[in-house]
Order: sequence, then structure tokens, then C-alpha cells
Amino acid sequence: YHIAQIFVMNFDWPGNNNKLFKSKANMGKWRHVMYDTDFGFERWTDGVLTFVGGYQDYNMLNHTYSDVITFNNPIWSTEVFTSFLSNQIFRTKFINTYCDRINTTYSAENTLYVMDSLKTIIEPYIFDHINRYGPSIYDSYTPNNMNEYNNAIQLMENFAQYRPENAMNEMAESFNLNGSRATISIFSNDLDMGHVALNTLKIDRQGWTGEYFTEIPLKIKAVSNFGYEFSHWEGISSPVDSASILLNSNISVTAHFNAIGNPFQNLIVINEINYNSSNDFDSGDWVELVNNSIYPADLTGWKFLDEDDSHIYSLPDSLVIQAGDYLVLCQDTSSFSTVFPTVNNYVGELGYGFSGGGELLRLMDSTDALVDYVEYDDSNPWPLNADGNGFSLELTNYELDNTIATSWAASLVPNGTPGVTNSTYSVLKSESNALVPNVYALHQNYPNPFNPATTIKYDIPKDTHILINIFDLKGRLIKTLIDEYQISGFKTIKWDATNKNGQQIAAGMYIYRIKAGNYSETKKMVLLK
Repeated sequence: YHIAQIFVMNFDWPGNNNKLFKSKANMGKWRHVMYDTDFGFERWTDGVLTFVGGYQDYNMLNHTYSDVITFNNPIWSTEVFTSFLSNQIFRTKFINTYCDRINTTYSAENTLYVMDSLKTIIEPYIFDHINRYGPSIYDSYTPNNMNEYNNAIQLMENFAQYRPENAMNEMAESFNLNGSRATISIFSNDLDMGHVALNTLKIDRQGWTGEYFTEIPLKIKAVSNFGYEFSHWEGISSPVDSASILLNSNISVTAHFNAIGNPFQNLIVINEINYNSSNDFDSGDWVELVNNSIYPADLTGWKFLDEDDSHIYSLPDSLVIQAGDYLVLCQDTSSFSTVFPTVNNYVGELGYGFSGGGELLRLMDSTDALVDYVEYDDSNPWPLNADGNGFSLELTNYELDNTIATSWAASLVPNGTPGVTNSTYSVLKSESNALVPNVYALHQNYPNPFNPATTIKYDIPKDTHILINIFDLKGRLIKTLIDEYQISGFKTIKWDATNKNGQQIAAGMYIYRIKAGNYSETKKMVLLK
């Protein structure tokens, strides 16, 4: 916000046209409102000359960053920004971010391109506009003819061309820099493998070049795409993927990446095992996989085996597990669908069952590389209730080592939770005791179908406002479960099948939806009589 106001040289700010707003939610942050910037881009030349002597000769950064009254700016309007800039870390970040913008968004090339595109759209209507609104004795800036219109456009185009260099000089003057600058050119050995992040910029084209101050350290990072890893730098000396560098001279930097074996190694996880059903609800043996990554996984050519190498189940071609989704592999799809009629994300027939006395289960990719394996048992320390007592064996968190018995528990729900989040799913904590979801996720409720209550789990990777609503199939709001600002973490909410008035609702299918910033997801659930 400050960079934009300073760059366009909006003189009628911050002493005027300075508004902020804040969400009423807990921990809501103050944010600026950008409006009324028509003093910018050398549009009000006559009005400004009296006060500052012209756009090209005025240091707009000093106009905004000062502990004395400048122009028409009282101290209250500049003291917050001034105090921030007294912090060296903030000042460095401000300078680099401003340079990032000058090298991209505010470059003369980009600005003139945007202006030309808008001019092409607007120009056919200018003559009619002049006939309707001009001339005006109250507004000398409404063009009275096409000549005046073209002159105004020329002023703005001139501003776009000289302003980037002037802005750099203003920073050198205001922050007592020596003014020395150098360029950095950035490459990747293959943009399909990864790109380079520079300060606030994602550099996703070869040979991008930007100019920066030699006194200010830059932050550079090699960002690998899924399935690839950082190898080394060319042009700078750093053994790791990120570095802080000073430009002593013009340099060229290339990030090198390599392909890794199977990118889904340990990310397609054996997550739930039903190896000994109860006699009353015999669904056959089955195992559930979960895609614990943020990318869809194509399982074409993959195989599932038990400890007998001749027991091979080849997964169907073009079978894809979406990020965060589940897939159930069934010994007997008929028995499975009878016990779980609402579950449809399953495949089979395996052609073999699992041992009730413990067994090795293996998942192999199309190159026969081992992706995941579990060797369960029906004796301590493995959960005993999963052995014929009507419960499945559930991994309590996808991040845990599933080769260890303590990572597993007997399901809390009879017959298990195939195709949805495990009933025993619990959060993990980092060393700092902070919850650690990586991405937004809305999990399938459990139990489902349900009566009289069900549990909904959702993951939020950063602090934000959360809205969870229940709707009927006609889109009518039944109840709002959550409407509040929440900190990041793995979350759980229970719904007792009541509406917003606390009344029990009729049996049927309902939709629940989460909204968190730009993220939105819906799922269905069934309430039984």
C-alpha cells in the first residue's frame, strides 16, 4: 500500500485520503483502503507546482517518511510508517520489495503496456465524454478537446518512463545509501523442475533481470516442483536451496534441479486395515490408502501385495487419488458394498485375503519400487479389538510411521471408516508445540450415515476466519456451526442434527461447507431415522 502511494506520487496523502478498516473478529488486523489517487501520475501538474515544484524534483519518500510536518501531512499521518522504517529488518524488506515492484509491476515497459490497453478501450468514448461534460468552469482537468486529452495521456506516459529511476534515487537519498546498483539475471536448468524465488517475486521465466542496491542483501531461494529436488546453484556459493546475497557486481544465477525417484514415496499411505471382520458385518478384508500430498497421484501400473509374492493385485489403469482423498482396496467388492452402501471410492477384487494372525502388506509403484508397507499383528502391542471384534485397524495420523504398532488404534466406529477420515485421527504437534497442517482440508464426517450426532474434522494451515454451514439439498441454510476467527490447526466440530433454532431435523441427505479466505469445499452426509 505505501509503496503504491509513494510510487504514483499521490501528494494528497497521507495527511488526507487516509482510511483504515478492521474485521470485528478476534485478532482482526488493520488494513488500508486505497482510494482517491488522482494526484498521482503527474495528472495535477498545475496544482502541485505551487507546493512542491514539480513531480520530477520532489522526493515522495521523504513526503511520507518523516518526523516533522511535510507538505500538508501532520505528524500523526506519518509516524507509524516512520517508526516501522526505524527497524532495520523492516527497512531492508521495504527497500527490496519496492525494488521488486520497480523491476516488475512498475517497470516502464509494464506500465506503458497497461496504459495502452486501457487507452484502447477508453478512447472511442472520449469525444462523446467531452461533448457531454466539457468544457467545465469548475474542473480544468476535464479535457475540452482531443488535444487536451492526448496531452494528459502524454504526461502520464512520461511519468511512467522517468518514475522508476527517480524512485530508486529517492530510496538512496532517504535511506543514506551510496546509490550503487547491480543487476541479477535468474535462470533455472528446467522450469518444469523448479523456479527461483527472489525476495517477494516468483521468477517463472528464463533470463529475468532485475536491478538492486549493492548494500542491501537479497533473499534468494530455489523452489522445486513436485517430483524434483534442488541440486546446486551456479553463480553463487551456497550448499543449500536458500541464501542471502549481496550484489557486488552484475551476476547471473542458475538454480539446478534433479528428478527424484517416486515423488509419492511415503505419501500414498496404508492408512486403515480390516483383516478380520465380525461375523455380523462381514465386509471381507480391505485396506485403505490415503494420498497425504497436495497433488493427485496416478496409480497406473501400481501393485498391492501381501507377504506372498504371488498375491499381486494390479491397480486399474488411469486410477487417480486426488490430494487428501482415500481409496479402498477390497477382497470382495460385493460384501464390501453390502456393509458400506454409501462408500464408492473402492476397487477390487484383490483375489486374496489377509491373515488374521498378522501379515506384511506392500504397495509398489509402476517400477516395482516400494512406496509403503505395514507388517501388522494381532497381539500386543498391536490393537487387539481389530481382530474379529467388529473394528478396523486405523492409523491415528498420516504423518506417523505406520510400521510402528503405537501409530495404530482400533477404530472408534464399528466396522471401521473406509473411504473417509479415520475415527481415531488425532493431531500432531511440532517441536514448538504448534499444530502443523500443511493445506486446507475438509474431511468426511464420521460416522456417516449417522444418528443422532456426527463429527466433522477440518484443517486450517494459517490463522483466518472460518465459516462452516449446513444446508439441505435445496440450498437452504439449516445451521451455522462456526463463524469465527480461528488459529491454525487440526480442528473438530460436532453436529447434533439440530437446526439454527435447536430443533431436530428430518432424516435425509445434507451438505456441509467450509469457507476460509479463498478456500471453499463442500461434502455430503446422511442423517438416518
